[in-house]
Amino acid sequence: MTTIRSLKEYIAQTLSSYYPTEEAESIARRLLESAYGVSYPMLVITPPKDTQIHEGQKMIEGWMERLLNHEPLQYILGFTEFDGLRIKVAPGVLIPRPETEYLCELIRERFAPTAKKKLHIQAIDLCTGSGCIALSLSASFPNAEIEAVDQSDLALMTARNNIEAHPTLAPRLNLIKADLLSDTFIPTSEHYDLIVSNPPYVLEKERTEIHPHVLDHEPSMALFVSDKTPLLFYEAILKKFAHILSPEGLIAFEINQSLGHDTANLCSSHGLIAEIVQDQYGRDRFVFAKHKTNE
Repeated sequence: MTTIRSLKEYIAQTLSSYYPTEEAESIARRLLESAYGVSYPMLVITPPKDTQIHEGQKMIEGWMERLLNHEPLQYILGFTEFDGLRIKVAPGVLIPRPETEYLCELIRERFAPTAKKKLHIQAIDLCTGSGCIALSLSASFPNAEIEAVDQSDLALMTARNNIEAHPTLAPRLNLIKADLLSDTFIPTSEHYDLIVSNPPYVLEKERTEIHPHVLDHEPSMALFVSDKTPLLFYEAILKKFAHILSPEGLIAFEINQSLGHDTANLCSSHGLIAEIVQDQYGRDRFVFAKHKTNE
């Protein structure tokens, strides 16, 4: 007789040919929870009937086949958890990363003192993708009006779906279709208190280091930037926004770990003071910038 425990062991063992043991175990639990709509501990305590287990197993085996063909788990399930929010994802839209979740945590810590002083915060999330950062900012700062910008129709459709799925946050979020690199794109507000971006920053020469489930499935336009112009997006952002950052405002970038000093120096060239900050894995992953008078 198949039990939830034996099914989990079967899933984890099958996936261990491709995933590390701990990750395979975690994926097995997530597949079971998605198939049966119940948390794994509750599945063990109150297991489904044999017929339900069998039906769920057939669904899971289809998911496993896709996983072993390098398709990301998040695309298979159609969502991921991000900063306490359920974020829908779909092929063609970048899957939110733990590092980006950590960026949102750092923004809360660093920007909270400024946010408490203001009745209204004007914020913008450039290259919004699924809208995960914009939604996190909306949840963190109830007095913020947030613009979420992307040029991809698919990304904007996914972001809209995510915004609509969080109706308490939606009224303060405004989606904008625009090409950040185009000369025709100009800021819609006279000033911004918070400017955030996780733009493409993986160098073309780093393609060989990218895992197949990312390289073969996630959108290249959201990942890669030319080796010749690695700071292209940061340059465009700073050119258009640095001078309209409010006196106590904050810019928060996610960056290529090998380009921390270059990105910080670019911020300095626009009259800002910049700090390189490591992610939860000890890698240079973020640059925070503010006016020099706001030290």
